[in-house]
Amino acid sequence: MNDIYVLKNGMTKEQMFRLRLINGFNFSPIVADAIVDLSKDFFQNDNSGICYGQILYLAISDAEGPGKSILDSKHVEVVLTLDAPEDMDVYEKFGLSAYRQHILLRITQEARDQNALLTGVYTFRQKMTSSGLIFVGYKKY
Repeated sequence: MNDIYVLKNGMTKEQMFRLRLINGFNFSPIVADAIVDLSKDFFQNDNSGICYGQILYLAISDAEGPGKSILDSKHVEVVLTLDAPEDMDVYEKFGLSAYRQHILLRITQEARDQNALLTGVYTFRQKMTSSGLIFVGYKKY
């Protein structure tokens, strides 16, 4: 793929994004620079402490009560881990379904630890056995 080739030859993702805006969308260099800067401000938070495999996500504050629309609710920024080293162990031992459930369990717990709630996410119950985690049910909130 051309993007991988370009990245391996010293072009940063920002430079590649700028080049795509100019060549692909016919934006002037000034407009492309403004979009890149705005994107960095909007999507990056240098003080967040994000590591590889993590994302910043805008979730609903757990202080919000039921019945409010998502747009009217207070939002908080949370760090969620989408890819962790132990994920592949779960996949190899229990299969794809358990792998997905494991990730959903982790991200919902991470959000709760940061006083936030994820909307439209299944919350899974788990049971610890001698062979590992067994997922015994779920409930959609």
